[in-house]
Amino acid sequence: MVAALLGGAPSFAQLAPPDTVWIEAETSEWVELRWPAVEEAAGYQVYREVLVAVAEDADGNLVKLETPRREWVPWGMVEPMVVEVEARLARLDSDPSRWAVATVDAAGQESELTIASEPDVLTGLQRTSWGRLKEQTWEPTLDARDAGG
Repeated sequence: MVAALLGGAPSFAQLAPPDTVWIEAETSEWVELRWPAVEEAAGYQVYREVLVAVAEDADGNLVKLETPRREWVPWGMVEPMVVEVEARLARLDSDPSRWAVATVDAAGQESELTIASEPDVLTGLQRTSWGRLKEQTWEPTLDARDAGG
């Protein structure tokens, strides 16, 4: 949970989290998240699950982890909207990942997370490209072979 990232016991707002989060992976660089607005929300905190390979030791120094671990990293704050909330965010890499949204109240307290997994865009594109390639079987004609030389 978020509290595990920040340290300390969980302290969630009384507001409900979004009912669901929809993800549309526009490109390998951008992702769009949408969710139904939560009444009385002061805003929303968006998180992305990333693979972390370093951590702070007891003295505050960064050290390499023996085994990388997945953690929720704050990725952006979104202002409240009336019906549906949209956020277009930079991915910074092409790896599909999980995203989460927490409702934030006026005091800055966050709700529990609503989590959604991003579709594997690149695999989908590769499948589409291969399907088109199979459909477009090309057989050289005598003219095409002669044109090259």
